[in-house]
Amino acid sequence: MEENGAALEAEPTFSVIIPTVGRRTLDAALRSASSQLRPGDELLVICNDRGDQGDWARTVGIERAIGSHLVFLDDDDEFASDAFATFRRFAAQNPGRIGLFRMRLPTGELVWREPVFEYGQVGSPTMLVPNIPGRIGRWVQTELGNDWTFIEETVRLQGQAPIFRDQVVARVRPGGAFDTKLDEWRYRLRVGSRFRRAVVARK
Repeated sequence: MEENGAALEAEPTFSVIIPTVGRRTLDAALRSASSQLRPGDELLVICNDRGDQGDWARTVGIERAIGSHLVFLDDDDEFASDAFATFRRFAAQNPGRIGLFRMRLPTGELVWREPVFEYGQVGSPTMLVPNIPGRIGRWVQTELGNDWTFIEETVRLQGQAPIFRDQVVARVRPGGAFDTKLDEWRYRLRVGSRFRRAVVARK
């Protein structure tokens, strides 16, 4: 544990985990991440063909990760150009703490929104998670969604509340690049209903 603590106080390194189903947007997602890597960082791109929204692939990525911090991105999202600089400043200033940042949705809205209901209103690109073996949550589908389930369990295991930061670090489906209009409405309904369920569950 002392070795891990020392690693967290050193220059932070990132394991960037990207599950993919081979969408046409993968190239842009990769460029947004690879252009910000530094020595010691790694990019783990894992094919996900199990229909579980990337849960298995993210789990495999976590098992292989050697960076001091875990960073996540979907293959249809993109990091902001200064996202990793923002992550590095946070990690250096807050050793061993989970950071939750903001992302922009295709609708133009920002996640998280005020007020923040505990650990709701999060998505995988918003998370900066210290890579502490044995203290990382699981990516599984629940009523509240896999993002929330993962971060809530990780917070419990690591024993400290996350720090919310206002910086926007990612764009979800930039330009609203859904394959069809039906996909867009399904996305809106899924996000909206998940948030409503989360609010009810946490009151």
